[in-house]
Amino acid sequence: MNKFLSVCGCLALFAILGLLAWFLTYHATHAHGLAAEALLPALASARSVTISEHVPYEDFGAESVVDKELVPLSVSLTPSQITELTRAIAGHLDYGRSTVPLCYQPPFHRIEIVSADGTTRHLDVSFFCGIFTYENRRHPLPVLLSSRLANCFTHFGVPPRSDEAYVTLQQEAMHH
Repeated sequence: MNKFLSVCGCLALFAILGLLAWFLTYHATHAHGLAAEALLPALASARSVTISEHVPYEDFGAESVVDKELVPLSVSLTPSQITELTRAIAGHLDYGRSTVPLCYQPPFHRIEIVSADGTTRHLDVSFFCGIFTYENRRHPLPVLLSSRLANCFTHFGVPPRSDEAYVTLQQEAMHH
């Protein structure tokens, strides 16, 4: 009887681990799919694409606190750079990070796509937290996609900085 229970316990454990692996794989793949599904058609018909680094901060004015944004770096992409960015997003599916981490650091990088009809879309990326925000929804940033986007941003002249560098930029912006 004990041997039977031991075998059943092992089978149940394998089944649970299998379901967990499927669940984690699905969510990581689904997050990459959301990025690719949303951005690839927009990139294909884009009138312009800009990548930027933006540093949100609060300006404590005389009457109220105003949310502002410092944009230290911004680059309008050429058609060949848009193609390079498209390849990075359309790359392999990734089975890395699967949940949106608890992170209070705002995204510091943005892809802004202006479509032929004038519609503007933003994809905000936090390399530090491993998330991206699209249409006001946070999603996990799969590891491979994060690496490819970081390489593109760096290649285009808007590299991710350290957390300490962003804190310094926010402090400097508040005092100007």
